[in-house]
Amino acid sequence: MCTCAKSVVKIFGFMLLTLLLLLSIIGTIISGIDYEKLFSPSFYNLQWKPLSIILLSCICYCFLIIFGGYITFCCSYTCCSALYSVFVMIGVILFAVIGVMSFVAKSNNWLVSYLGCNTKWSSLSDTYKGIDTYVHNVDQFLCSKKCKCSFETKTIDSYKNNSTLAPFFNLWTITEDPINSANEFYHCPNSTKDLAFSMAVSDAKKIQDLDLNKMTFYSYMSILEKKYSCSGFCNTTYYNTFTNSKMRTVKYLFTNINNGPPTNIGCMNMFTKDLPNYLGMIGSISIPIAGVLIIIFILTICLCCL
Repeated sequence: MCTCAKSVVKIFGFMLLTLLLLLSIIGTIISGIDYEKLFSPSFYNLQWKPLSIILLSCICYCFLIIFGGYITFCCSYTCCSALYSVFVMIGVILFAVIGVMSFVAKSNNWLVSYLGCNTKWSSLSDTYKGIDTYVHNVDQFLCSKKCKCSFETKTIDSYKNNSTLAPFFNLWTITEDPINSANEFYHCPNSTKDLAFSMAVSDAKKIQDLDLNKMTFYSYMSILEKKYSCSGFCNTTYYNTFTNSKMRTVKYLFTNINNGPPTNIGCMNMFTKDLPNYLGMIGSISIPIAGVLIIIFILTICLCCL
């Protein structure tokens, strides 16, 4: 009878561990962790790095529980089962806390408050202001005499036929020469790119150690521009010293300007709108994992007693 009961517990244990494995894989996909970028010193991990490290640690812990579970249910050693049950209970608490906190943070908009453009963290706020300064310089240099732009006819019409955008467009320097022109900031002369960065650093020294004048930042911003059809970062209004006028970032900077005009202004603002949904997904996978772990914990205790 005891042997039969142990077999039933083991079968249910293996089934739940397999379910836990599937949930862990789904959790890995949902969390969207980019392992190459996770440990990169570049700017674009600034807002995600702490969260990504926590999620990565939890997922690794979950996989350890699965591995340990298969060993425990195969061997059925009492001491091993007792230690494993403690290990599992820690996992229950961990994922339950993550799940509850994710939903609480989502309902209170915590990530937007602390990681968005109006962040409550002064150091992050200073960094965002520095990035804004750099992006404003990029916007100022692109389509200026130092980096002329080549627009397609349909793009020109899109700007000229828009009463809000036309005044900005009329201040840009454009050319029909496709060779000596640029359709995104990356194609501007290197001297222009370096000057834009050095001017930004002189105004915002906080960014001098960031990789803003590198392909990593260009790639990150181009991803945001494509995903959200946006331009600019946080603050999209600035004073253009070339035209001596107030300007807005109303053109694409790190992707082809002929894809414009952008539908949204302020890429970081659009990005932070995704954060609550992201938290909801994390919570939705953490709670079921905690539930499965509770049942595994009960089965482990039963295995110890049989």
